Parts: sequence; C-alpha cells; structure tokens
Amino acid sequence: MNEKTKVLLEEWKEIRESLRYFGNKRFAQLTVFIAGSGFMFDAFFNQPDTMSNWVLPMLGFIFGVLFYLMERSSVDYWKKFVERSKKIEEEITYLRLMTDHRPSGRVFSATNATYFLYISISIIWIALLLLSLFT
Repeated sequence: MNEKTKVLLEEWKEIRESLRYFGNKRFAQLTVFIAGSGFMFDAFFNQPDTMSNWVLPMLGFIFGVLFYLMERSSVDYWKKFVERSKKIEEEITYLRLMTDHRPSGRVFSATNATYFLYISISIIWIALLLLSLFT
C-alpha cells in the first residue's frame, strides 16, 4: 500500500467517525427538543399567567426554528462528508460503503422525519400564539 492510499484510508476512517458523530448528534438534539417542547407545552397549558400565553408560544416557535436550522446545518456537513467519502472510494476501489450501500432519494427518511417534527411543532406554536393573541 503506497503512502497516498494510506493517507486516503485514514481520511476515510475519519469521515466515517464524523458521520457517526452527526448521527449521534441528531438523537441528542431530538432528546433535548422533545423534552424542552414538552416542558413548554406543559407550562403553556397549565399556567393561568397571561404573559405565558404569548411568550411561551413565541419561545417555542424560536426553539423549533433553531433546532431545524441546526439539523439543516448538520445534514449539509453530513452530505459534504459523504461526497468526499465517495471520491476516496473511487480511488481506493475496495472501499465501497458509501457508493454501494447507501440508499438514495427516499421520501421517508430519518432526515425528512426530523425536519417534519421540527416544522410541525413550530407550526403548532405559531397557531397557539395566534390563538392566544386573538382570543
């Protein structure tokens, strides 16, 4: 194995670790998002305070948008790492994980489900904000 192949193989291994990191990051973010949203929904529906009638929905909406943007950023990085991994696999032909074993173009994917969750919760918060402002 020549020096260039060794360097590319090490880079490929680092890319695989980075992809694992982004997968783990998604579940950590989802945990925080679901817990935070749950606490805010609980506070909204169980507090008679009038300020929380518009503050909590506004904060919930911002919370949802921020998590959506973090997810988009992670997915963008993830895609760049996958592209680089495919280029390495073109040079080291016995590595075929990214080029041969990745499903592509699926509508029902974890990424789309995560986007849907963040957007749906944000829309619910906007609806609650509008409802509390006009009632």
